[in-house]
Amino acid sequence: MYYVSKAVFTQHTIPVKYYVDDLNHWADHQVPLHWHMGYEFFSAIQQDVEVQVGYDHLVLRKGESILVGGGQLHSYRMAEPGRPCLCPNIVFTDEVLAPMTSVIFRKYFGLILNDATLPYIVFFIRKGMAEKSVSAPVSCIRNLSLIHI
Repeated sequence: MYYVSKAVFTQHTIPVKYYVDDLNHWADHQVPLHWHMGYEFFSAIQQDVEVQVGYDHLVLRKGESILVGGGQLHSYRMAEPGRPCLCPNIVFTDEVLAPMTSVIFRKYFGLILNDATLPYIVFFIRKGMAEKSVSAPVSCIRNLSLIHI
């Protein structure tokens, strides 16, 4: 049986959904291959997480994040089953950043988000910053979600 992510923030009038996946609760400790039209920002905050995007396989280290492009087939698998593995993620559409017809979107966001040769972007942590960086994405995401509640 598959575990349904805990939807922390989903409001139909705002094109953003914020989830916290506990990979321990998913079958085989993984979110199976799936896709959606929205972009997904996923963070590995408690342990390394194995990620597949299309044919690419990579490992997000504890504290790192990935932005997966819309329409990309992707999955997540925990590296150490049985250990805590909460993974916050945000799924959003283009309109969250700026109107798609705006100069800001076309000049800055559209070039990256709509580039077929760039299916994902990994956000690495700096050496020596691992312990400080791990809680930062979670607190930022929590603060973001509280704004709209």
